[in-house]
Amino acid sequence: MTDHEFSLEIKWIKAYNKIPLNSACYPQRLFSSRNLTEPEKLKLKNKKLREFIFPLLRCVVCADEDSLELLGNKIVCRACGQKYPVHNGIPVMLPDPDEAFDYTPEVVVENPLSGQWLEFIRRAEGRPVLNLGSGNQPGTFDNLIKMDIFAVPNTEIVASAMKLPFKSASLHTVFSGAVFEHLRNPFQASDELFRVLEPNGEVYIETAFLSPVHAYPNQFFNMTTAGVEELFGNFDKINSGARSHQYPSFTLVWILNVWSQKLSPENHKDFVNSTVNEIKEEYNNNPFSMRWMEEFTEKDLQELACGVFFHGKKTAAVSAYLKFASPRIAVLEAQTGGWRAKGESLIRIYCNRYEWFRTVWKTIERGYQFIVEFPARWPVYLVQGKTLVKKIPFMKDLIKLIKTRSVQS
Repeated sequence: MTDHEFSLEIKWIKAYNKIPLNSACYPQRLFSSRNLTEPEKLKLKNKKLREFIFPLLRCVVCADEDSLELLGNKIVCRACGQKYPVHNGIPVMLPDPDEAFDYTPEVVVENPLSGQWLEFIRRAEGRPVLNLGSGNQPGTFDNLIKMDIFAVPNTEIVASAMKLPFKSASLHTVFSGAVFEHLRNPFQASDELFRVLEPNGEVYIETAFLSPVHAYPNQFFNMTTAGVEELFGNFDKINSGARSHQYPSFTLVWILNVWSQKLSPENHKDFVNSTVNEIKEEYNNNPFSMRWMEEFTEKDLQELACGVFFHGKKTAAVSAYLKFASPRIAVLEAQTGGWRAKGESLIRIYCNRYEWFRTVWKTIERGYQFIVEFPARWPVYLVQGKTLVKKIPFMKDLIKLIKTRSVQS
């Protein structure tokens, strides 16, 4: 999209300030933040949040759809008390808002709106359209909601794809490019998209298959066409496959560019001056040849690897498993030597953010310490049977209790 297409005349700004955004027939004009002053950007964001985005939101902690209040620079849930900051007009709908600002400059990218995405916006006729993983794209429309996991300046809401902050059946269309390979649980995100789309709402997802690692900040799952069809099996398929900008030529050029950039000047020259046949013969004759890879680090080798492996072991002293008790909470049960409360009854650990779990289990035979490590700010509930034993504000306090072996009822 050109600068001309992004241009925003001052009369548009004046007209925009007079148009109610909650009308289904408001004009679908393109706005950009490129040429706006900071006060103008903030005014537009706050207006769009107040009149268009906020009425679509629900609490991501308790999932209540009718208890949010917009109070100045924060959103508060009356049902569970959760508070979400509004940072420069951007609501941060994460249980731990600090995660929204924990990013490095390389993740601040502008993901352009393709012609197909613009067509989705036009066809919505004013109904809400979500750009999932918008990055720092400055262009927007009245009915377009730009969401990202990081609070980059031009996004309009911060949230996790695995816990969307929108009411059920509230969105007309969701489109996303180069996001799902970066999700820890893409199936959960797919289920969330199914929940928030209205009947006959459309989803359009582009994701990686044969591409080098491009972690922002991590990359987990590349997918075949069959894989992405399985991922979105809850939806009726309209079409699937590879678009022209996803053809094998892009794969080949990307891999060759990344490969050549890792070489010293001497080897780079040798590599780029080699014919395709010479490269094929080198590895056909000796599949384990390290030519043109002598300088690769282990990270470089993994970035362009044909495959990867994992080798692990189930800890004998403790067997822990995760099961879902409801759409909003998860239960982690310790078996065979895990932590037990007074009376030897099983303690269950409830956490309201299972989608970003990174857990470590360790049992020390003498003392039966059962240590669970989560991000320290997640609230936790200890339960005996169906009785609440203790609500612990932060995981770090739970770890202290476990280490001292004193869970008080």
